[in-house]
Amino acid sequence: MGGMPIGDRVYGRCMRAVLLLLVGALVMVVASCSEDDGEDAAGAAGADLEGTSWTLDTLGGQPPVSDGVPTLEFAADGTVSGSTGCNRYAGTYEADGDRLSIEIGPLTLAACSAELDQQQQAALLDAFAATASFSGGGESFLELADANGELLATFAPPEP
Repeated sequence: MGGMPIGDRVYGRCMRAVLLLLVGALVMVVASCSEDDGEDAAGAAGADLEGTSWTLDTLGGQPPVSDGVPTLEFAADGTVSGSTGCNRYAGTYEADGDRLSIEIGPLTLAACSAELDQQQQAALLDAFAATASFSGGGESFLELADANGELLATFAPPEP
């Protein structure tokens, strides 16, 4: 048995094993960091909606028709609420990047005073159901679009 003493051979094998473990750990850390960065970037746009309140600016390209101003509020817990201009509503939303889905649940059943108010309420609820993406958010404006990118509604921050 010539060459290296047994202790040196064992030490060499241990060092290779440690080196391989360190390289493997480094690869895993780098991979997880890059995945997290993508998730954080995608969630950042959706986070722009959390805690925001909006008033309807246009619906189907037209300004609101009722005296009651339609509103939309996004809570940090994934709930949404507001007014159609006639009735109050509540529901949930999911935002991921610029993707957005809104599902309206309970709705008060007050009688809308005019036919136009009823039509506006129906159109607003339909727009929420068709929403697939958004742009804006934060403090400036909010645009809701359908799966084809067609603009459904625009919102502005509430006036102070």
